[in-house]
Amino acid sequence: MIYKKGDIVIVDFPFSNLTATKRRPALVLSKPHGQNIILSQISSKNKKPDKLKVFIDDTNTIGNLKFASCINVNMIFTIHNSLIYGKIARIDIYVENEIDIKLKKIFEIF
Repeated sequence: MIYKKGDIVIVDFPFSNLTATKRRPALVLSKPHGQNIILSQISSKNKKPDKLKVFIDDTNTIGNLKFASCINVNMIFTIHNSLIYGKIARIDIYVENEIDIKLKKIFEIF
């Protein structure tokens, strides 16, 4: 399957210390490049306001996002697309623009 920027997919997302993984939703951040895809972690926990998080729920997504969640924009991972279990939802254009702005700040792209 071909995934697009803005899709929400299910993957085994690695812990930052790489000791284990947890199955969770993740946001596709870019167009596919070969067989790899760049993702950002999504969590329904820890919804404290943070300049690196974007909040999503059923008002700004299309599909089957079970819980109001936050996209942790700074938790980025590249994965082979064969390890994606499938697409469950898609963010709207306003959230996509907010993600782009936060990514530019993180990587100091102006």
